[in-house]
Amino acid sequence: MAGSKMNFGSISEQARQVANDQDAQSFVRGAKNSKNELELTKPKQTTKKLSSRSTPKLVVEGYLKNRKESCGDPIQLYILNDIAQWMEDHAKAGKGGNQILINYLIRKGIKAVEQEYENTGVIFASEGSS
Repeated sequence: MAGSKMNFGSISEQARQVANDQDAQSFVRGAKNSKNELELTKPKQTTKKLSSRSTPKLVVEGYLKNRKESCGDPIQLYILNDIAQWMEDHAKAGKGGNQILINYLIRKGIKAVEQEYENTGVIFASEGSS
């Protein structure tokens, strides 16, 4: 602010008055509590790279052996974005890469479906169902 003098002494005095004013302090405490309540109720947004990447939930190792005998013809898969993101954020694949990871997840999913079928009977699934 060229040409004008700021009265810092006056600003300091006003700050001291606010600091000592119980109504002002009550207002500040209320604002802090409201902010904390908002933070507790608003959904957490995740970033593309989660910290869990350094400590994965799932580690798969190995590679497909005897592919010609143990696997069918290669097929193209479209992996849903949320599944691909989970794999990126929470899994680590070794030598075999995503082939081993996807086969593992499919096998675990099949076991879960078989168990659910034993418990409830026929299962109807569509995109979006979990």
